[in-house]
Amino acid sequence: MFFAADVLDVVEAVDVAHSGEPDFGEEVGEEDVGAGSVFCYQFTVRDVTAPVVTVPSNRVDDATIPAGAPVSFVVSAADAFEGPVPVTCDRVSGFVFTIGMTTVSCTASDSSGNTSDPAAFTVTVRGASAQLNDLALCVTGIGPGSSLSAKVAKAQDDLAKGKSACADLE
Repeated sequence: MFFAADVLDVVEAVDVAHSGEPDFGEEVGEEDVGAGSVFCYQFTVRDVTAPVVTVPSNRVDDATIPAGAPVSFVVSAADAFEGPVPVTCDRVSGFVFTIGMTTVSCTASDSSGNTSDPAAFTVTVRGASAQLNDLALCVTGIGPGSSLSAKVAKAQDDLAKGKSACADLE
């Protein structure tokens, strides 16, 4: 790797921007600068750029089991020198998220020890009450008597009393 320097310049150690394959060792070279003199230079290429983490958008999922919902997601990180690097999150894809909102925070590090800023997204898992409220809005006024609307209203009432509401919807 060569760069121009006037014979009057004093060059000791220079950080050089580098693209392509990284070279983390010291480079020492000589260059004929004319008039029979040789100019010696030394530089070190250092990776000082942290990886960039990409996370999904905030999301809302319905509980599918009493404990909440297993939620799968994809995260990635890219480093300017190394390309893709592993990502560490405080929750793993497929984890059962409890009812309510959970923030997932992720970071990545490269082999030079640079660590990304945390990237985060939220997973909100809606419980039975929220799901029944949405269903009630959709079926209100549909059919008389033992219609779906009446069944949803009964399920909401039972759920509010702490009772099981599943049988009400059969």
